[in-house]
Amino acid sequence: MKFIQITNDPQFAEKCVSAGIDRIMVDLETRGKAERQAHRDTLVSDHSPEDVASMAECMTTGELLVRVNPWHHGSIREVDQVVAGGANLIMLPMFRTANEVRLFVAAVDGRAGTCLLFETSSAVARIDDILACPGIDEVYVGLNDLHVEMRLDFMFELVSGGLVSLLAQRFADAGLPFGFGGVAPEGQGPVSPTCILGEHARLGSSRVILSRGFRKACESQGPAAVQKNLQREVTNLRLIVDHWLKADGSLLAGNRDSLHAQVQSALAAK
Repeated sequence: MKFIQITNDPQFAEKCVSAGIDRIMVDLETRGKAERQAHRDTLVSDHSPEDVASMAECMTTGELLVRVNPWHHGSIREVDQVVAGGANLIMLPMFRTANEVRLFVAAVDGRAGTCLLFETSSAVARIDDILACPGIDEVYVGLNDLHVEMRLDFMFELVSGGLVSLLAQRFADAGLPFGFGGVAPEGQGPVSPTCILGEHARLGSSRVILSRGFRKACESQGPAAVQKNLQREVTNLRLIVDHWLKADGSLLAGNRDSLHAQVQSALAAK
């Protein structure tokens, strides 16, 4: 399982990588995001293209993932800029057509890995045509924007309702590594992080973003304790993942049922 932390803070990034976090993500997506996520408890990134080079310079290990803007008239220049800055992997969000994916892959031109972020209903409906595009290295399911577009009440309905399971099978058939959603430290959120990681294991997911709550928990005792807290939380998540990867089918199925029950409980509380 590759853990991904979103940050443009070089010092925090160094601590993350030292603690065993696999990827640092610089998030350049701003186009249309504030409008899509208005009145929701989400964060619109203030990261800049200059952050890509700063992060690449400070990272002696780990991978640098950069999310660019949805495909637009300036995308080729944006891709060139993040490649020059040192991105190892570039993520395309909010695409709707296979042609956008082909243009994105052509712009990257093998200079970095490519990752598609499935978070529109159009992309889900066109998944076979999109996955047939050559040059895709991995994929991710963005639960937040996808649940907003599909007018669901809670993003983990996409998991408990079976849609992510269907997508996971398509990704597996295409031979593409994938991930979905985010995870917080144990004890946070209406759905247990342990339960969420169990579903990752059942579906064959191998990537997950660490939530804002994860960083807050690690910084809650002040700067001096951040490294120790990061190490503890990452180790704990690794142990949970290892447990589920060794679990048999009946345990994973029971965990799936538990996740469904927790999602239904969260919906009832809204």
